[in-house]
Amino acid sequence: MSARAELGGGVLLELSHELDALCFALDCTAMSVTHCDLRFDGAPTDGKVETVAEVELVTSADIAGSVHLDMVADEPVRDWVILGTEGTLRVDALRSTIRQEQPDGTAHTIAEFAGGERDRAERRLIEHLLELSNPEIHPRCTTEDGILALAIIDAARKSYMSGQVAPVEQHVRQEQ
Repeated sequence: MSARAELGGGVLLELSHELDALCFALDCTAMSVTHCDLRFDGAPTDGKVETVAEVELVTSADIAGSVHLDMVADEPVRDWVILGTEGTLRVDALRSTIRQEQPDGTAHTIAEFAGGERDRAERRLIEHLLELSNPEIHPRCTTEDGILALAIIDAARKSYMSGQVAPVEQHVRQEQ
């Protein structure tokens, strides 16, 4: 993790792909950060970058989710939770599992990715980047997706500073 703010460091920016993945799952057309807790300790940083983040969100359809990002725990944690009326989904990005918990308390794993999946995903990302030299190919992750992840980070920081709900401002790129 980058240890200095001027280098763009901090767990929110370093692991923004977790927020992007949650948006993909939730269809983040309208959402708010309902709570954000940040820590700035536990690692040799400049003290200005967050080392742990707990971000709680809700969509306009009242689907709630949370993302826990932790770069300093003895055992690293990267997980997110989606709370729905028919149960809860828990994604553990480090262990490559997705579990579904029913309201009656039963739970089961609905997806478990083989060892090395993160390496394969990285390889697919690089291959896709190379494919984009062909003008017929469109990016799977758009500029707007990246801007939305940054808008969530901005709202999370505002929520942390104010202790209040912060709407995620949707920025729409104007066609030229």
